[in-house]
Amino acid sequence: MDTHKITISLAVISLLSTFSATATSNAAISQSYIAVGGQHSKISANGMQTYFGELYNNDVNKDLHGYYIDAKWHINQQFFVRVNHDYSTRMSTDLSQYFYAAGYNLAVTSNLHWFNAVGYANYKADRTTSSGGHRKNDNGGVALETGLTFAVTTWLQTQPSYRYADYPNGGQHQFNLNNQILFGQHSALELNLGYRDWHTLAETNYQVGYRYRF
Repeated sequence: MDTHKITISLAVISLLSTFSATATSNAAISQSYIAVGGQHSKISANGMQTYFGELYNNDVNKDLHGYYIDAKWHINQQFFVRVNHDYSTRMSTDLSQYFYAAGYNLAVTSNLHWFNAVGYANYKADRTTSSGGHRKNDNGGVALETGLTFAVTTWLQTQPSYRYADYPNGGQHQFNLNNQILFGQHSALELNLGYRDWHTLAETNYQVGYRYRF
């Protein structure tokens, strides 16, 4: 996967959301959905130390591949519940994160919605080295998320958001830019960009997937 091309595409979509002021009304931006897709993760040098301590401290950037699942159910146009999960692996290293939340959606205008959610986040990390060393790290804590959903046009939506997870060993900051290219009432192509900042970890996630809206 050419991550440079994906980054350029996401930048173009972000610019469109900034400069477009004539988006038509699209009440469907608060629809329930299920989304699945592939994920490419880039872990910064020394980033693995946050997960594994001295057992594994990478001195160069590492690339991992995996998948993501994202689902949201709107009880009505205001209240919703959400489950978000992503998983990446490289040889003998497995990383995954989860987010379970309930939230409130506020329609600022017909094209712009503001959402807030509170819930529980946790991570799981598993590493086996060639010398036989092994470590599992699994922890969780309260998490908060806030973001915007903006209908740029009738066929394009963008969703910037920020999430904070209060883990026992220090808070994790996560920034997301999720974008949907809509095909009819129910289908959308997703192009997402995410970034996690946590101690020595700087993790960038590129996602391409399919969203079914209902």
